[in-house]
Amino acid sequence: MERFGIRGQGIHRRGIGLAILFFCLLSGLLGEACGPGLGDSVAKLGGSVEEREEGRQELLLAKDRAVEPLLAALEEERYSEARPELVEVLVGLMTRVDDARIRPALLRHLRDDPDPRVRARIARRLGMYEPRKFVEPLLAALGDEEGAVCYQALLAVGKVEEELTESQRELLLEQARRLAADPHRGARLEAQIRVESIINEWVEEARQMALQARLTEAES
Repeated sequence: MERFGIRGQGIHRRGIGLAILFFCLLSGLLGEACGPGLGDSVAKLGGSVEEREEGRQELLLAKDRAVEPLLAALEEERYSEARPELVEVLVGLMTRVDDARIRPALLRHLRDDPDPRVRARIARRLGMYEPRKFVEPLLAALGDEEGAVCYQALLAVGKVEEELTESQRELLLEQARRLAADPHRGARLEAQIRVESIINEWVEEARQMALQARLTEAES
């Protein structure tokens, strides 16, 4: 009986061990693994270059599970230095996961965030990923009071300039003319390029129309 009791205790311990292992595995699948969670990955975004890259990769790999902690961190003062990195990861996640919270959050921070680094980073990353889907908010960002934000928005819109509607091109020209004298060197130079590009395009269109009119007149 004693031998059986000892054996029974061993089986009981193994059962507990298996139960703990199963719980850890299940928790890991749910994003609550036994060990450091995504909060540590978010914190890394405010660290060294190596830590930021490590945290970025961890959060991108976490996909859906990373959205909530990233959105929450954006509203916390303790992550103030990491906020440009936070929005960068969110833009990256937007192309990987189907979460309706990401887009409106990014557009709200592009428009209203008090930190120009955050607004500029969002404009830059939207331009790198899918500028066609964000033409209107990027055009609106050209009116930002910070030249660094306008510069990134100009670069982004410039990538799809040929696809803009007539009204969008007129708005781009209006803002670019204003920014051609901006104190921010990058914004100033990019604005001058955009103005020259649009005007040259209009001149060419006018030349083609005049040529077509002459040909039509000659044939009549």
